[in-house]
Amino acid sequence: MSEQKYIKGIFIKDPHENAPDFVLAQVSIRREETINSLSQMTDDWVNLDVLKSREGEVYGKLNMWKKDQTEGNQNNTGSVQNSVENDVEDQEIDYPEGEITLEDIPF
Repeated sequence: MSEQKYIKGIFIKDPHENAPDFVLAQVSIRREETINSLSQMTDDWVNLDVLKSREGEVYGKLNMWKKDQTEGNQNNTGSVQNSVENDVEDQEIDYPEGEITLEDIPF
């Protein structure tokens, strides 16, 4: 498995116990530290995965997956999702006309 990398200055925690259900996490950003960490990166996009450890702690990990990686060498998070998205982009989809009911949904 590839080395895990983190963006310095970004802290992710579980929501406050009184937070509404739609709050998924609290994110705190130490501005100067984060800017310094990001300025060392050369890519246009910086992707961060929000994960939960086995101990239940929420944290963020830098997602280093790149689209141009060869198949079989996609060890970083996101490779499966991105390959599915690429397959879908190449397909033409026939959307049904008219109103869609719950019975029309196959799951």
